[in-house]
Amino acid sequence: MSQTTAAASSGGNQALNRAKQWQIALFPFNNAATNVYFAFYTYFTYFAIMYLTGSTAGALAGTIVSASLVLIVSTFTSIFVPLMRVFDGITDPILGGIMDKTRSRFGKFRPFMIIGNIMLAFSLLIMMVFFRALPDSVSAIRWVVYIVAYVIYVLGYTCQCAVTKAGQTCLTNDPKQRSQFVIWNMIGQLSLIHI
Repeated sequence: MSQTTAAASSGGNQALNRAKQWQIALFPFNNAATNVYFAFYTYFTYFAIMYLTGSTAGALAGTIVSASLVLIVSTFTSIFVPLMRVFDGITDPILGGIMDKTRSRFGKFRPFMIIGNIMLAFSLLIMMVFFRALPDSVSAIRWVVYIVAYVIYVLGYTCQCAVTKAGQTCLTNDPKQRSQFVIWNMIGQLSLIHI
């Protein structure tokens, strides 16, 4: 039996690592920001049809684009998106290992929070700005750029989510404080939705 378990079972006091209240309140906003990016990418099919086919009308009506083109885009999205989730499952433990070995003057998690947010913002910028500048005549380039942007998104999302889950555990081991993460996470998500 470990010392922690023995101390807990014998009524001994286990040292609690308590976080400051502002840390408990602000740290979940990292997760809230990640969920805002995730909500954007749930519209993958809409943006795939609109940008990859070059037809805004096709994205809105679904009938103006030729049936074969819609079939190609639908097949692509139904295969590509699950494959990216598998890719995400591979990158999660790799990033976790890198994060465990990270020692910097900014701490273990802050560099990954910053890198993840930059990657997520960059992928969003590519989607919303760069695609609009591409003419319909270069649809093949749209496919490539979209795939690259989505890969960047998954890597940024991995950084953010790994920090969110691991950071909460490191901030505090006090059960009373840990339950507050959920409350502040909900407040963060609701406030970001209304912005």
